[in-house]
Amino acid sequence: MADGQTGKAPIQSEFADDPEMAELLELFVEELPDRARDLAEALTSGDVNRLRVLSHQMKGSAPGYGFSQLGSAAGEIEHLVTFGPEGDMDLGELKRRVDELVGMCERVQGPGGQAG
Repeated sequence: MADGQTGKAPIQSEFADDPEMAELLELFVEELPDRARDLAEALTSGDVNRLRVLSHQMKGSAPGYGFSQLGSAAGEIEHLVTFGPEGDMDLGELKRRVDELVGMCERVQGPGGQAG
């Protein structure tokens, strides 16, 4: 969007208009708040291994439901915790990326425009 609100825009699945995907999308969207909470808790508790697993799972699953933005953001987190130097991990950058992904999850809308 030209008004600078792209970061606040609702996120819809690429399959939002596919009636055969509606039920699956609803289930995925319903689970997103729990997934987002789990990501934030893993970061807060310093559980890097759990954060790696959760981000890997979202990286793999989100694009299959038409949410490639979420998959890409999760993949960046997975990469950061997997390949970032262990002792020198930029925790500020990691927190920024997790917060960004959590915010994206909050903006996801399922079929019919319902939020997750």
